[in-house]
Amino acid sequence: MNKIDKLKELAKEYVQTEASTKVRAVEYVQTFRALNKEAVVLTVNSTDGDFWVVGGEFPMNLYDKNKFRSADEVFSFHLGLMLQISERQWKEEGSKLLDQDFKTFQSPKEAVEFIKNRTDYFHSSWEWRKNIPFEITPKQFLEYAEKAIEEGGNAGYINALSNIKRAIDCQLDLLGYILGQFRKAKKENWKFPRKIEFMRSTGLVAPEVLTKINRKRNELEHEYKCPATEEVKDALDIANLFLASTNRFVERKYLGFGTELNRGELWINFDQDRNLFEIETLDPPSKTVVDEKDENFLSLLKIYVEFMIKL
Repeated sequence: MNKIDKLKELAKEYVQTEASTKVRAVEYVQTFRALNKEAVVLTVNSTDGDFWVVGGEFPMNLYDKNKFRSADEVFSFHLGLMLQISERQWKEEGSKLLDQDFKTFQSPKEAVEFIKNRTDYFHSSWEWRKNIPFEITPKQFLEYAEKAIEEGGNAGYINALSNIKRAIDCQLDLLGYILGQFRKAKKENWKFPRKIEFMRSTGLVAPEVLTKINRKRNELEHEYKCPATEEVKDALDIANLFLASTNRFVERKYLGFGTELNRGELWINFDQDRNLFEIETLDPPSKTVVDEKDENFLSLLKIYVEFMIKL
């Protein structure tokens, strides 16, 4: 699923939730670029009328299609609205929260509390990830599974279920990799339930239905039960949805998150290789390190994931 298709799915869910209506169709219209960000304009047809939806790297919002004649017009309005909201939030709330007599953090706990209370005022930096640490990707495992299903028969369905489980495991390991846990998981031999538990503890998506697929695969491996055709096809659909909902996290390399202080900037960097956070301030210069041995590490990791989800 490409970037536009993902945005269409998000727009469908957004309109159905915000407008309390049933969406019939979502169509891509045009992409704009402003303030070094991409804004994508879509049209949404629903049982209660048509809407413009503007999203992408800007906050998503919907507009009555009858009130704007073109994509240019609705984008211009959306951009102006976002700038007004941003400026008002900064003036009314941001200055109160951030313009204070800031010196240096006395402890990791103090740093985490400061960040936790100001998450709305952080900006992010990221780039497209050029490579992953595995030779075979989750997507490739699912492609193997699809071919095995086409072949049919017990052998085909057995191979398909095994590759579906590999795809899910591979995606979980990739998510663990970007959150600094891959080496630890290998060293401690994390099983499937432990990986799921960790993802949930950070706030990342880990649907309960994935456990059902793992259980079916265990029945195959340990009880030698051949999976039913529909069970394998359902497992493939679930795995595809899981990848679609989490691919944006593994496709991007997050460089850090920062915010302006009254005298300088505060920047959070996560070193996935060393599995630690570096919290730096520029004026006065200081650095606070929070590693996995620190009791505040998981709290900061949750905040970091929150930033990732917001992008």
